[in-house]
Amino acid sequence: MRLVVDASVAIKWLVPEADSTHALEIASAYDLVAPQLIYAECTNIVWKKVRRGELTTEEAQEAAMFIDTFFVRTVAMKELVPVALDLSLNLDHSAHDCFYFALAILKDCRLVTADRKLRGRIAETLAETEAQRCLLLGVPQRSSRNVHNRSYSMNPVRLATLS
Repeated sequence: MRLVVDASVAIKWLVPEADSTHALEIASAYDLVAPQLIYAECTNIVWKKVRRGELTTEEAQEAAMFIDTFFVRTVAMKELVPVALDLSLNLDHSAHDCFYFALAILKDCRLVTADRKLRGRIAETLAETEAQRCLLLGVPQRSSRNVHNRSYSMNPVRLATLS
């Protein structure tokens, strides 16, 4: 089974955090895919951890050596731009995060994230059938009782250009 993972999950392969065990289990059990953006985002997270005093410079440099050894196949971002932008506008959420969800839509699979804000925006904005495409790491999946009135559907012209 294929899953899209975002940087909030992948960073747990480099730096021990809450749910790192779950992230490693996913890495060993699934065919993982992500936009190439994952490398830049994980590098940025490592930098932030140094700035906050959570990692030393040496630990950050050591973590950076392993970023390109992720258990994930990466996809060029160019093809994801139209869908990521549509999602970003519809969700009123950062385009960076929406690249991951765009990939899940285009690959017809699920996104696993540790980003509660992203998961929340998707759950609040999209129809439950689409919202279920986004899973929160370490949280058992359950049905939402929220009323969703919007389904995300891709523009057929854009879909054709992405195929």
